[in-house]
Amino acid sequence: MSFPSLDQFFTQTNFVAGFQKNNKHRNATEVPDPIWLDIQGEIPSWLNGVLYRIGPGKFLLGEGAKQLAITHAFDGLAYIHRFEFDGTQQKLRYNSRHTAKTYEKNLLENPFGGHTSFGTVFAIGSAWQRFMDFLARGNKKDLNKLEPSSKPVNVTITPNYPVPSAWADQKQQRILVAKTDSNLLQKVHHDTLEPERLFDYSAYDARLDGRLSASHHQHDDSTQETFNVTISVGPDPCLTVFKIDDATGTVTVLAEIRSNLDADNTPFKPAYLHAFWLTQHYVVVPLSPIYFKNNGLDLAVSGNLMASMEWHHDKPTLFYVVSRTEGHVATVPVDSHFAFHTVHGRDYMDGDKVVLELNNQAFESCDLLFQVHNITNVSRAHELAALPNAYETTKANQTQVNGFSIPPTSIDMLQTFGDFRQYRIVLDDTPSASYRTLVKNAEFSRIHPAYQFKPYRYVYFNYVDPGRVDEKGEMYGIKKFDLTAQQEIVWTPDTKDAYVCSEPVFIPRPGSLDEDDGVVLSLVNVFANHGPEEDHCYMLVLDAKDFKEWGRVPLGKFTATTFHGSFVDHEFISTTYN
Repeated sequence: MSFPSLDQFFTQTNFVAGFQKNNKHRNATEVPDPIWLDIQGEIPSWLNGVLYRIGPGKFLLGEGAKQLAITHAFDGLAYIHRFEFDGTQQKLRYNSRHTAKTYEKNLLENPFGGHTSFGTVFAIGSAWQRFMDFLARGNKKDLNKLEPSSKPVNVTITPNYPVPSAWADQKQQRILVAKTDSNLLQKVHHDTLEPERLFDYSAYDARLDGRLSASHHQHDDSTQETFNVTISVGPDPCLTVFKIDDATGTVTVLAEIRSNLDADNTPFKPAYLHAFWLTQHYVVVPLSPIYFKNNGLDLAVSGNLMASMEWHHDKPTLFYVVSRTEGHVATVPVDSHFAFHTVHGRDYMDGDKVVLELNNQAFESCDLLFQVHNITNVSRAHELAALPNAYETTKANQTQVNGFSIPPTSIDMLQTFGDFRQYRIVLDDTPSASYRTLVKNAEFSRIHPAYQFKPYRYVYFNYVDPGRVDEKGEMYGIKKFDLTAQQEIVWTPDTKDAYVCSEPVFIPRPGSLDEDDGVVLSLVNVFANHGPEEDHCYMLVLDAKDFKEWGRVPLGKFTATTFHGSFVDHEFISTTYN
């Protein structure tokens, strides 16, 4: 049997030519040496600190005959921004870095090197090459011995993340850690953004060796504890819920869940997880029925999450309720939905019953995972007419390669985000669940960080405007919603270009008493209707009360759509992060 050459893999199976023709997924400009930028308008004099943002920044790899295109937004190679605000001098210090350079080199040298992706198929080879790819993926390497930029970690970025107890020499450092949905973390330098170390949760405790984890941890600001989960796949799947003491780095395992605690003692089934809730007394893990096929065997073989998952619309979403002192106490079935991001959780007593109040952004199905395929390169006004009108059209374009479903290379634009919901779980002998929809078309929601475990009034989030053909491009804007008055404020940009506003981050004014006294920060990426040569991005500073613009800071003629961010003051003391 003759094997295709690597050049053929790069040019034929990875859709490079199509990406170049359509000018899709261009790479973000790296600014490794910090530069000071002037403010257009102004920023509050009290705004002093650092905003980190992380996301995909590189999609077209290599050059010449050996080029490789990354075809899903979640697979874009990691890129971190650092914005240092100086309200006193009315300036902003900016730098950025690609943080997966060794991974990029390894991927280009050998696309069958055991790499794992969300939706991108790096190469399609012979049975022997796929077998070698599977063996490489199963060969778990010592992360301590790997070059720090040899893995892609691109979803969340967290200052002051606790370090393992064995890292005694680093306790006093300013720790900055990147995370993703696999059990993988990357320590990066707080100023230069240079990758310094790869590790996973087993570095804290050997029991935390599950393959998957949640990008979004939870943190109890009062007890100074960090919470997360790991998920083991294979013949003995297990959901492990744990906490880390910030001061010591020691771990307490709260629960090891292998069954659903129902009458049939149904075994735990591993599913895709991105975020979960923390309340004063509970950890609640929502697992939507987007299960890994064969308990994760398909993931091990293919290395592709989208090819390894299947959506069961007739199955409920399960809320695994774990007491912070008594372990797994209930598994509560709710309506079938995909819970991507959680927003806020609290618990309280209603008579003699415990009530959990849990807010999330709920999608009726897992179609979102296909529809965000192209979120990092939205459609300009003249491109909208060429887009398919139905998701089923593009879904039908999936292909089967070696028995695995390969996602389509183009996808229907996202018409709307999900519902901002509030679930109410009553814990008794037979737990019950209900929910109400608070806001429609909402994602990437953030609130005042001091309102953990408390009722709150204001929420800031992204919404989708699909645009109008030849008039205005596709837009991902930002809104503020008053849950008490049921009123919204929308930031309206001075453009009809396509654009993507990053997740809005609320920064409270020091000493303020009003919940919305502060600013909202968002990185705005503009995809010009006149063409990509006019694309640009800027940091936007809004007054959180009325959404009037304080100022903006132009970064340059490039785009770098990020997913999540964290803000910390200059002393790395107060933070608002995820």
